[in-house]
Amino acid sequence: MGCLPETGGCERHRTDPFAGYLNRVEGSHFIHEACLDRLYRDTPQPEALYRDTNTDALIVIERKTLIWPLNHAASHRNYHSIAEALSDNLRSFARNLLLSIHLKLPYRISRSEIAIAAKQIADAVQRSEPAILKGEAIGIRNQPVQWSCYLDRDERFANDTPSTGLIVRWEEPDEFLPPAPLPALLVEKIQRHFRSTVAKFSSYSNARGILLFDPHASIRYADKSWWSQAFDSAPVPPAIAEVWLGTYDWITDADRGWSFERVHPM
Repeated sequence: MGCLPETGGCERHRTDPFAGYLNRVEGSHFIHEACLDRLYRDTPQPEALYRDTNTDALIVIERKTLIWPLNHAASHRNYHSIAEALSDNLRSFARNLLLSIHLKLPYRISRSEIAIAAKQIADAVQRSEPAILKGEAIGIRNQPVQWSCYLDRDERFANDTPSTGLIVRWEEPDEFLPPAPLPALLVEKIQRHFRSTVAKFSSYSNARGILLFDPHASIRYADKSWWSQAFDSAPVPPAIAEVWLGTYDWITDADRGWSFERVHPM
């Protein structure tokens, strides 16, 4: 699982953990029966169908990614792209150093601009080797692409990162989004997901229909109270029995895993 949302293909590897969670907390025995949207391609279908082996009860699961701000994914990919370019340009130079580069990019930047910026930063770092080895930080703060480069022995050991080589760090906006009122564009996005889900559940009135949101960026860690207020702006249609959050993230300091929480009904 990556740090960006992933979709496409049979999503059983994302819905199975949720079914397993339900089995643990509800004492049910749901097993995967079909990836419906792969099996029936001519009509709108949920991601997955599960059947309880004891009761024959059915659940259908539709999984939706929800990102705010809307340009977060593109911005995050830009950081990965420039980090890879910097690593390529500085691999030999940084091999035996504890070198870090801290970045801040504008939201709108093209691939060609990323390549140019990476080359300019790498050239500046290599020209400034004497200063960096003395422990000085170098960089640019007043340009669209802002960066600083420095040796980071203390940070390196504290965070259990590689003992030598280049590490690229960045900070993306992570501002709290008030749930009331929600921005109009986010309301529109949620309502579009609701409409799509209702259409997909229409052929499964005998099943428990569950919408599983995968939230990212500023809403990734919003709690149940936040979602309760958010649904005042974007009410959940009656055809959707339940809305859950399903996130893959750090669950301990060393391990990542799935966590699930029902946010409708409360």
